[in-house]
Parts: sequence; C-alpha cells; structure tokens
Amino acid sequence: MGQSAQILHKIHGCLRSQQELGKIKLFFKQSEITAQLEKCRVELQDALEILRLNIAGKVPATIWELGADNQRRHEKVLMMLETYTNSEYSCSIQSHNSSSTSLLLLLPAYPKIFHGRQTEVMKVTEALMTHPTPVAILGPGGIGKTTLAIAILHHPNVVSKYAQRYYVPCEAAATADQLHNTVAFYLGLEPSQKPHNVIIQHLQEQDIPTLLILDNLETAWEPIVSRYEVEQFLALLSSIEQLALLVGIIPLVFN
Repeated sequence: MGQSAQILHKIHGCLRSQQELGKIKLFFKQSEITAQLEKCRVELQDALEILRLNIAGKVPATIWELGADNQRRHEKVLMMLETYTNSEYSCSIQSHNSSSTSLLLLLPAYPKIFHGRQTEVMKVTEALMTHPTPVAILGPGGIGKTTLAIAILHHPNVVSKYAQRYYVPCEAAATADQLHNTVAFYLGLEPSQKPHNVIIQHLQEQDIPTLLILDNLETAWEPIVSRYEVEQFLALLSSIEQLALLVGIIPLVFN
C-alpha cells in the first residue's frame, strides 16, 4: 500500500508540473511527460499486482479464521440453548401435572405493541367467560389475528378462569396428520400412531377449564384433501365440555 501511495504521489506531481508550464514549454516537453506517465503507470500496475498476490495469500487464512470463529459461536449458542432447556427458570412458562410427569409448556409473551383492538379482546373474552365455546378469529393475513389471540391468551379474566392454556402455532402443519402431531406436541403428549385420538382422550380427562388456541389453522384446512379431517378434528374438540377452543384462520374468501 505504501508503494502504491508513492507512485500516485509521483503521478500527482507530474500532472501538477504540467499545469505550471506554459503552452510552448509544454509542447516541447510532451515526449518527456508522456514517458514519465508511462513509467508511473507500469510501476503502479506492478504494485497493484503485488498487492493482489498478498491479499490472495491472506484471504484463505482469513476465511478459515472466520469459519473457526463462527463454529465457536455456534457451539456456544448450542450450549446456551441446552442450559436454557435444562433450566427450571424461564419466561412465560406454564407448568401442569400430567399423570406421572410434570410438563413445562412455553406460552408466547404478551405483545409488546398492541393498540386499538380492545373491543375485539372484550368481545372474545366475554364469550369465553360465559361458557366454553368455539370462537374463530377471521380475517386476511397481516391484520393482527395472532397478536389478538395472544392478547386474549394473557387477559387477566382468561388467566383466572382457565387454569390450563395452550397456544399452538399451526402455520407449519400442511396436512391433518401434521396438525394432529403439532397439537400433541404442544400439549406435551408422547408421540403416537393416532395422535388425534390421544389428544381427544387427554383433553376429555381434564377436570379443569382449558383453553386451546389453534393459530394459523388455514395451512391444514385450505387443501381439499385434508379439510374434512381438520373439520372433524375441530368438531371433536368442540364437543369437549371443559375445553374452550379459539381458532385463528384466514377464510377462503381472502385467499
């Protein structure tokens, strides 16, 4: 880099000296000036080539160092996650007893930004307070159905009435089977060949009011091949006496 700077300084000096010459002197010194500039050009080209080779030699080592650093960071993150998973302390954690095991189920935190939807929260909350009943939050994508559902999940009246509350994000469940497995997972149930039967039986055996939120259900409900099974599953859930069902879904009219 120092050599390149020196050459550029020489070129600058050469050009500046041309500006100081009169037209007549400049005419007679054209050959000399051209030779000086050509020499500077060759020297600059050589310096740039040397610089390129130096960089080429250092880049692989630099890339290797970056890769090693990323690997160390990755391992550190995995250790942190393992520590977090094994820790008994966690934000927004709800514990409950299931037969012989005590499960820790993670609920989404209350929305940091939530304005202008108090009317909807009040209406849904009142419906859930009256008696366990299926409630659907309908609308196109991006209007805040998920935020509304989570706000209801944490409403003081809902928390007071429903000792068990489950929030199940269903956007990744593209089939009825995937939906059943997703719900079973968030209920803390063991894997099963027929998870929908296990889910229904488990919820029927609960003797305390329970709220189940199925958000983004349209992923599994929209396809014709799985719609009937999804609707049958919802019908079975709706028939459970102690269960209140809240569904967030994009109707076909908005697709």
